[in-house]
Amino acid sequence: MPKKIKTLIIGLGRIGLKYDLYNNKILTHSKAIYKHPNFSLVGGVEKKSSLRAKFFKKYKTQSFIPNYKMYRNSNAELVVISVNTSNHLRILKNVLNLRNLKFILFEKPVGKSLSETQKIDSLCKKKLVKVVPNYIRLFDKETNRIKKIIKSKFRSKFIVEVLYNQNLQNNCSHMINLLLFWIGNFRSIKKIKKINKNNYHFTLIFKNCEANFICKNKKRSKSQIKIIKKDYEILYKSDGEKIEYLNKKQNKLRKVINYEYINKYQYNVYEHIYRNKKNNLFFEKLMVNAINTQKIIEKIKNH
Repeated sequence: MPKKIKTLIIGLGRIGLKYDLYNNKILTHSKAIYKHPNFSLVGGVEKKSSLRAKFFKKYKTQSFIPNYKMYRNSNAELVVISVNTSNHLRILKNVLNLRNLKFILFEKPVGKSLSETQKIDSLCKKKLVKVVPNYIRLFDKETNRIKKIIKSKFRSKFIVEVLYNQNLQNNCSHMINLLLFWIGNFRSIKKIKKINKNNYHFTLIFKNCEANFICKNKKRSKSQIKIIKKDYEILYKSDGEKIEYLNKKQNKLRKVINYEYINKYQYNVYEHIYRNKKNNLFFEKLMVNAINTQKIIEKIKNH
């Protein structure tokens, strides 16, 4: 039997615990770690006693109040930091003292600013700790299939159209991060137009394409990405829940309901971590992508 990666969760809020308490999906860190055969859930840290009680009742695993003296002797190899972004750096400084620490997973965007994310990256590198920014879509099979299709079928000039819902920082960051992962070779930003405090229209310039971002500014609206070439088109709908592949030459349309993403997106993250646990380049690319996402967002906001 392979050795399980002992994992501690700090923060038992929505993505830490609550999203899938009462359904069969695997959308939280707690359930993903508990269900994955190669991870062992060794504890949870949370200030709210009601959430600690729910965590213990569901997973029969010890929980602590955020008093770092109480868990500094933890044997955790992976720590999940799933609290408000403004607290990430402070918590990291305590976590880095854990004697067996090898991995840290941060909720995106890692730090509250670009400079803080870069500082977090630097501190973790000094301790030889691998970092995982939790941009969940990058770990999905269909997302990786799209990357391969773009590499093989979109070598010449093409166009991308992105419709995102409210908030550049929260929702749109996922779409930016996806395009950086899929396309690479980002060059510049142009046509920035501020809609309101949190929303912008803008265009990202890549080596072989322009990606036009339009904010729909509607509550409960989901994002979509359309990748358009003369003979081929990909439509990434409903935040990635539905995907359409259109081969225009053959007049063939393939529709995919992405059940893996809908039902187990957090489990996918841990599967990739385990599969690549010795692959330093895998973790480095994830962190570079997260930093570049934050650079783009700050440039747009500071325009």
